[in-house]
Amino acid sequence: MRRSLVSLAALGVLSSSSVFAHQNGQTGFSGKVSANSCDSCHTGGTDPTVTITGPETLLLNATGLYKVTITGGAGVTGGFNAAVSMGTMSLKAGTSDVKVESGEVTHTNDKAFSAGAVSFEFNVKAPATGTTFKIFTRGVSSNNNASPVGDNGNSAELNVALTSPPVADAGTPDAGTPDAGTPDAGTPGADSGTPNPPATPNPGGDDDGTDLPDEPSGGCSMAGGFLAPLGMLLGALALRRKRTPS
Repeated sequence: MRRSLVSLAALGVLSSSSVFAHQNGQTGFSGKVSANSCDSCHTGGTDPTVTITGPETLLLNATGLYKVTITGGAGVTGGFNAAVSMGTMSLKAGTSDVKVESGEVTHTNDKAFSAGAVSFEFNVKAPATGTTFKIFTRGVSSNNNASPVGDNGNSAELNVALTSPPVADAGTPDAGTPDAGTPDAGTPGADSGTPNPPATPNPGGDDDGTDLPDEPSGGCSMAGGFLAPLGMLLGALALRRKRTPS
């Protein structure tokens, strides 16, 4: 009987020490590894509701602020653990109720509920490559009686899409559409192009439009007026010579 009492006392000490250790946070129980669950210790209570909110899209290498909220359950104090499939977890500036441990985040001390809920905030820096990553979290609602009995937890997950930063315009000039090329009507020059007055007709006869001297009046050319009588004279002499006996 004495041994049984000692054993029960030892179990009670172990249980209490385990509970108090977890009051300062616990990692490895976010649900990222499905085999690990807060329910292995915290049992018997009503399931709380756990949500995780924050940006569902992040640029590569950008940082987003996320919040885990626990409502319902025993509703006296609460704690949590969160992890990511990719990326880096860090603390929100000025935060004292959350710490980074083993690459995950968890509570520094169990936190009292207020207006039926308790929440914890932290930052996540997105990875440099990839298209999506996941945030895992597990929250516990406790009755704060120094025993895991009567407490319970629940899980939540959030998928975050990754996008690339916009590419800066290289500034290549636009080739543009060629101008149809409407001809320029042109501005008239100083010379108005007034035509020369028509030539005065030659009163002496034919005007053949050449630069030769004008023909004598009468309509015959100078060469024609001289050669015609000469031809007649030569013809008469030839006829006379033919008639004269030798």
